[in-house]
Amino acid sequence: MSQKRDRLAGMLYLVVVLTGIFSLAYVPSKVSLATSPEVLLTNLAGSESLFRLGIASFAVEQIAFLLLPLVLYGYFRDVNAMAAKLMVLFAWMGVPLAFAALSHRMDLLTLLDESTSALPADVSLYHAAVKRAVSDYRNTMAVTTLFWGLWLAPFGYLVLQSGRVPRLLGVLLVAGCAGYLIDFFGSVVFPAYVESALASYVLLPASVGEIGTCLWLLIRGYPRSS
Repeated sequence: MSQKRDRLAGMLYLVVVLTGIFSLAYVPSKVSLATSPEVLLTNLAGSESLFRLGIASFAVEQIAFLLLPLVLYGYFRDVNAMAAKLMVLFAWMGVPLAFAALSHRMDLLTLLDESTSALPADVSLYHAAVKRAVSDYRNTMAVTTLFWGLWLAPFGYLVLQSGRVPRLLGVLLVAGCAGYLIDFFGSVVFPAYVESALASYVLLPASVGEIGTCLWLLIRGYPRSS
């Protein structure tokens, strides 16, 4: 396997990580959706360019995430073909959901454009549409993150079995899967979960595992097959 192929997975992963941090962490920190419709529209009007960049960045992330599992499959299919196929399947199942969530972000832009032209006679209906777009985005993203977790289980297993990447990263990836599942089912089953201390740290193993794996692939690559 060539050195170029070794680095390709790392480069794709880096795109996923950087665009994900920008679109899912930085932009929401500047344009929070957890506000009233009136405040949200005001924030969007003041940061429209940033919000649009966040949408574009998230689209780039998902395109890269379509390609990344394919490259990883080529590296790991000789370790366990079934696990490698599950890794690709789980990753790909989340992509259509992510683009559906993205469309709800774009709905907010449409509503913002309408607010700058002429508000409907019943403003409450307009604000209800804004709240519905935010709710649809959050709900779709919640289901999307379920698959962001599921793909890490076979990925981490393959890392552990192959020995081509530090096994500690494999442990973190598997723990990351568990973290995503806890986060999803915890928020669904226990309304108070989102305010708990666990919710603040449960996704940390996934973040460390994925960023660590990204950097390892980018800098070191895989060892050559004997």
